Amino acid sequence: MIKKIVEFCGLMLLALMLISCGKKEITVETQPRTEKTGNVQMLRTEWSSTETGYYRLYNHTEDGVNLCYVDFTTGQNSFVCNQPACQHAEKSCNSFFKGRSHGILFSNMEHLYFLKYTDLREDPMKLYRMNLDGSDHKLIHTFRKDELFVMDPVYPAFDGQYIYFIITSWDDETMQNIPKLLQINVDTGKTTALLICNQNIGTEEGQQPYIVDPYLIGAHERTLYLTVSYLKETSDLTGIAGADENAQNMLTSLLALDLNTGKIEVQDTWKNADRRFLVQDDQMYYVDLIEKSLKACHIKTGETRVISSNLKVRNTDETILRSIYDGKCIVDIFNPEQQRYFRYAVDLQTGEISALSLEYSEDDETYYVHIKLEMADSFIVIYDQKEEAHHVLHKDGTLEEVIESEPQYARIKKEDYWNNIPNYDPIATLEDAFSA
Repeated sequence: MIKKIVEFCGLMLLALMLISCGKKEITVETQPRTEKTGNVQMLRTEWSSTETGYYRLYNHTEDGVNLCYVDFTTGQNSFVCNQPACQHAEKSCNSFFKGRSHGILFSNMEHLYFLKYTDLREDPMKLYRMNLDGSDHKLIHTFRKDELFVMDPVYPAFDGQYIYFIITSWDDETMQNIPKLLQINVDTGKTTALLICNQNIGTEEGQQPYIVDPYLIGAHERTLYLTVSYLKETSDLTGIAGADENAQNMLTSLLALDLNTGKIEVQDTWKNADRRFLVQDDQMYYVDLIEKSLKACHIKTGETRVISSNLKVRNTDETILRSIYDGKCIVDIFNPEQQRYFRYAVDLQTGEISALSLEYSEDDETYYVHIKLEMADSFIVIYDQKEEAHHVLHKDGTLEEVIESEPQYARIKKEDYWNNIPNYDPIATLEDAFSA
């Protein structure tokens, strides 16, 4: 096992060293394609959508989490359970999973999958598979307790047969948390570490550079895109604090991993402080600070085009590329005079910039309406935040009513969202579902 870790670490280091030597390749071993394997796509939310609704999670009990479904055809928001008078708090309930937790739901339209994780090391991550009606729960894989899911700032990727994401796990040999890119068969639970990245904070000559956690940031066809940030000169580093002090010397590299061949290429390298970017399909979208423009770069060919030169940006720390929907990039730009961010939509084909102004208020703070899920012709958004009664079922069967601030969800047509028209169709709360 130690030998394999060393070999993978060597591969990662080689990828970093190739940056100054042009686009050379290294190869890792991936699991074989199956009849379910398709193009790989990034998951964009912890919910899983269908043509008529979506699945989500709900903490209904003090020691578990429930699977719920919002059906747009009926307007119902209900637990995924067909048992009459069910308390939705036992293993016999299709909707119930023991252990209060978070998770990500995803589907290949044949099965629904649940990647369940908590913030506690005592409760390991687990991967479940079930039918679309919630029946036939099957535990596919249990992770080690020291294996922690790295979600921020993005979600896993999925190709119908395998899910790909980054975890960190403790390594006794190096006494460090080691980031790994995993490939997991969602039917068998077989797990392959495609990349293992050693984070060495030593400073002596010959030691490897300090490596910030790699991020899985995009996918296109059968290629995964990752970024790795590091200090090029290890002599600059005196410890963890040194990484902050030398942030201007931190470099970021974009790696492309071909899942068909296992080949990895370094596609691009830039100074970490100089670029805020998003990856979608085979394009990298980023703000050029010097030219104050939004650009697109084709990842494979390196061909770059200017999308818009009219962004009122001052520095990249004050500019945030949020997401891309409908061929529009949502950009937040900080205005120092007014001491707040303003949100814009930039059309990626025409370069046209339009202001987005849908907002809501909570505790004297103003927030932009947040897109939670994309449907065919609409978005599911958080459009408000309100205090409301929330019922928690205790182990003795009693219900406790607590008042909590809860996000309010609604459906809004895409056209209305882009044109700042607040035509919200509120979604029934899960409290309504439980009381029913």
